[in-house]
Amino acid sequence: MFFSILCTDKPGPEAAALRAAHLQAHTNYLMDRLDRIVWAGAQQHKTVPKGSFYLIVAETEQEAQAFADEDPFAVAGLFEAVVVTEVRRGIFQPVLALGADPNAKPGKNG
Repeated sequence: MFFSILCTDKPGPEAAALRAAHLQAHTNYLMDRLDRIVWAGAQQHKTVPKGSFYLIVAETEQEAQAFADEDPFAVAGLFEAVVVTEVRRGIFQPVLALGADPNAKPGKNG
């Protein structure tokens, strides 16, 4: 099954400090789980991160919630809210998902 995970950062300047302090651990966490991630990226406003978004594959909602809960950003207390929702299969356009560079590696902007 597919699950979306929408994480909203806590307000205030401490959010940026938490993101910076835990970014490498967060990146490592995601890279170690590429077999489950369909899409992952920061929510942002004018290039300033405001949260995280994931579309993952999981067997159950509890498994998807555990994925969210174990993210180093969540463990560090960065998120004000986390919403996990089952998503049915719909339209997928890989050309749009890949962007301009079809050879882009995970974690790099295309």
